[in-house]
Amino acid sequence: MLKNIIIHPGMPKTGTSALQSRLQQNRRALAKKGVFYPVTISPLENLYWTLESHHLLFYSLAGYGESSAFSPQRFMEWVEEVCEFYDINTMILSAENIWWLPFLVFKEENLKEDEYWERKEEFFQKISCLFNKFNTQILIYLRRQDYWFESWYNQQIKNGNYAGHPGEEFFEKNLAYLDYYRNIKLWEKYFGQENISIQPYEKQRIPNGVVEDFLNKFSLGNIDEFPLRENPRVNSKLDIDTLEFLRIVNRVPMEEEDRRWFQIAVRKITQQFQKQEIFKESGLLSPEFKRKILERFFEGNQEISQEYLEENSRPLFLEEWPSSKGDWEAYQGLNVVYIVENFSKLIIEAKNSSGNFYENNQKISQDFTHDTQISKSERVLWNKYLWGGF
Repeated sequence: MLKNIIIHPGMPKTGTSALQSRLQQNRRALAKKGVFYPVTISPLENLYWTLESHHLLFYSLAGYGESSAFSPQRFMEWVEEVCEFYDINTMILSAENIWWLPFLVFKEENLKEDEYWERKEEFFQKISCLFNKFNTQILIYLRRQDYWFESWYNQQIKNGNYAGHPGEEFFEKNLAYLDYYRNIKLWEKYFGQENISIQPYEKQRIPNGVVEDFLNKFSLGNIDEFPLRENPRVNSKLDIDTLEFLRIVNRVPMEEEDRRWFQIAVRKITQQFQKQEIFKESGLLSPEFKRKILERFFEGNQEISQEYLEENSRPLFLEEWPSSKGDWEAYQGLNVVYIVENFSKLIIEAKNSSGNFYENNQKISQDFTHDTQISKSERVLWNKYLWGGF
């Protein structure tokens, strides 16, 4: 019988993909320990889904596009039946999209701060209602704000969601995500401080990585009990020249279908560039801007440390701040803008003349993974139960 739920909401860019891959590849090992790592999948062709995380469940709770067709209530009914049948008492849910939902990746333009947090709270009410009869534990990994900012910018450029520079505009777009204290207080309001664990995501705190730390925190066993049969899905960091290349490409007007295809194609292109080592390493943010970010959230970080960490007299993040007098040179940019813009148009043309490219390279997309432990018949049954037939 299901009694306990563990929710891992990231935050994004804290090793979530690696952890989800490890859990996904070891569902049976977890089940033997009385832990269920379920699947949220969809028969709808264009609906976002992945076998590794539980994004679809929380997209549905947020009423996000077609995801609202997925039934969280029916999903929980199915989970309880499975846990009852297999004598499982704990379920793990991992979905870093909770961090930005119920909005898109960036909050809506001209949305007032009070309205943002009101709508965020409404979303948390839905989460709470879905799990209110269970003992629910929340584990949140936090990355120091300046490092998270750099990594998040990297991801949004790579995904084609942004075409600007990593300055004040991008900072303002993500201000709410960086306010860790206020986000944690929402979890506390609906699940109680005693049910929330906070783990700073830095080498000094978790020297063996997020997977081993997660397993230890919930006494799930040694990491050797959960081997990798396939390479884990990871979101690799791109160097600054590759980012600039992609940022310029993101400015090129495209149809939505072309842009989705292009995101797959460009990953191959940038990987080729990296192998040729034609891009140099360089810092993305100035030390002054990093310090500005850290100063903005210093008090909130201190509150988190005092309220949630055992060593509450220490800072939330142990690494020293960047020196304002450090050796740093502003990035000068690429001098081949016209080549990039025209090259991207050539790629679209190649796509239109070769219809099989997308199909042949779809495996590159990080949103689709293969789970060898789930048979086709099981997927059909799960879909029929969750969706009432299709």
